[in-house]
Amino acid sequence: FEAFYEGKKITFGNMLIEGIWVNHPCHTLSYKITSAGKTVVYLTDHEPYKKRLHEQHPSLEHYNHNADLLHARLIDYVRGADVLIIEGEYTKSEYYNGHVGWGHSTLNDAIQVGLDAGVPYVILHHHNQDRTDSQIKLIYSKLLAFLKKENIDLQLAFAKEGSYIKV
Repeated sequence: FEAFYEGKKITFGNMLIEGIWVNHPCHTLSYKITSAGKTVVYLTDHEPYKKRLHEQHPSLEHYNHNADLLHARLIDYVRGADVLIIEGEYTKSEYYNGHVGWGHSTLNDAIQVGLDAGVPYVILHHHNQDRTDSQIKLIYSKLLAFLKKENIDLQLAFAKEGSYIKV
């Protein structure tokens, strides 16, 4: 066992592994793995800083400023990745109806992290456990249709047990 924390870099075989703390009520790290010139970022249990801080403290402008700085830091960390595996647990309405502060993202916010960081391939995971497979497929098809309609150049996938990708 070796302790791992933000700022520490470890080499495992031909992989370089880095981490950054993300926004969740419990201590949670995102992992960046680089090997053979390719980078994958695994980002789970993260709630957008601005939404959480603003919803809980809307009158405190310094929270919004800090949230902007933290978001920019996260985007810098993700930038340059070939693949972003990120959680997108909630729809916007689910998030605002009882899940602010839980430490999880909306589908749209997760995709936006990938777009802001210029990542060409985003894989959404941590699907809401109350959804059926058919509901997940419907949400996925709606998101693909939106990306196409808006002419957004992004490869989007939903993680599924047993699936794999070649980077």
